[in-house]
Amino acid sequence: MNLREVRQTGLLLNGDPEDKGCTGFDPGQSPKVDLAALMAPIQTTETLPDANGNLVTSQTPASNVVSMKNNSKHALTLVPHTPPLNNIDDPTIRVTVSPQTLPADGRYHDITFTGVAASLDRPVRIEAFDNITAENLGDILQVDVKSWHRWFIDYYAVSELNGSLQPTPPLQQTLQDQFDRIFRSQANLGFTFTNKGTVADHYDVSPHDGNLRVSFNSLNKVCFLGWAALGASASDPSCVKDTELTPMYQRMITAQQQAAGQNPIDLDNPDMFYLLFFKQFDVNTIGGWSSTALDKRRLPSVVHTNYADFPNLLDQDKFVAVATAHEIAHKLGQADHVTSTKDVTGGPDANAVYLMFTPLSINRDTVSKRGDDKRYPCRLRQEDWNNVNYVYPTPR
Repeated sequence: MNLREVRQTGLLLNGDPEDKGCTGFDPGQSPKVDLAALMAPIQTTETLPDANGNLVTSQTPASNVVSMKNNSKHALTLVPHTPPLNNIDDPTIRVTVSPQTLPADGRYHDITFTGVAASLDRPVRIEAFDNITAENLGDILQVDVKSWHRWFIDYYAVSELNGSLQPTPPLQQTLQDQFDRIFRSQANLGFTFTNKGTVADHYDVSPHDGNLRVSFNSLNKVCFLGWAALGASASDPSCVKDTELTPMYQRMITAQQQAAGQNPIDLDNPDMFYLLFFKQFDVNTIGGWSSTALDKRRLPSVVHTNYADFPNLLDQDKFVAVATAHEIAHKLGQADHVTSTKDVTGGPDANAVYLMFTPLSINRDTVSKRGDDKRYPCRLRQEDWNNVNYVYPTPR
């Protein structure tokens, strides 16, 4: 059996076809150690306000497609099943397969997988049965069925009080396009962005150097001093020098709470994230920071917008939007990939197509040797889409 991805058109809201490698199909590691995997969405109906405040109803993604070639002598029947857990069978129909018969004609055929019920803590398996002998030829694919969820992101450009250090966030449409191509196709997640404008704050204090202080120790550890009201801890001794980000964010949240009085602020919505753009970090190569702890989602995601010596081979708007998606994936619980344990054929740089490999680079030599799939990576592995879209349990 040979499997390959299908880049669907009409799934992304801007009308573009899905990007290569970013369709919700994971062929598995090479050398192959597991089955290929697919993310299959469960469709739902959303009603959201448009730019004019009018309510608009739309459908979320309904299915995913894989192209399959049968290399056996007989036609095959594809049957989904959920492996027993603790010796208990699960008869629930979680995904449908169409068509179920794969002819033995040596050609690729598109097979559509439609999510019906979420696949809890293990994937559905697709078995192949010989149509003539009825022999079970084993599992050929694992399918993770994901329910739809929408997150909301308020984003702010943080400047100094006098208007200096004004960051240049990506255009809202660029953010939307990049998040759709990464998360809509591969994790069945939607995002709504709201531009909250500029927040002027005197954060550049220690040291006063025109940068946001984010790194500590020789390993450039990114820290957040902690604020108990937001679930953060101040117990990490390496974070005692965080005299800029934590106080700035505390002042911003306190001002919002005072203005709201007894009413909730946006951050009180459990489906809301706050995103802060800063012009410059004290380490030019750090693209952003987010906590991966699911109980600290009230802390901000922080993204660097203006890099020194930014190469003209890169689209800065798109580059920063992809870096933002990387940070929000951290917010959703996915850590970075580790090169030594995630290498694939072609050497470490082959991993640079993955969003969470931390491949984003402004090194001119590196950038010049990479295509767009590595300059603006969008691919999620199975572990990524399972971590960023929890079905059971659902810590939101």
